[in-house]
Amino acid sequence: MENILEITNLSKNFKDFSLKNISFSLKRGFIMGFIGPNNSGKTTTIKLIMNLLEKDAGTIKILGFANKSKSKTKE
Repeated sequence: MENILEITNLSKNFKDFSLKNISFSLKRGFIMGFIGPNNSGKTTTIKLIMNLLEKDAGTIKILGFANKSKSKTKE
């Protein structure tokens, strides 16, 4: 079964918060929800997937293609 979303070792650092080495995948036909306490990285992860923020490290693949950040031309 094909993964439609793959996150591997995703990291993003801010002044007061760090998202460190997040990895997960979502298979075709499944639904995923993000739950957790405030400031646990849910919104940051979604913004990274949507390319609203630039990641510091890791890979994001959607439908098997690399999710490219705004400032990079090739990943």
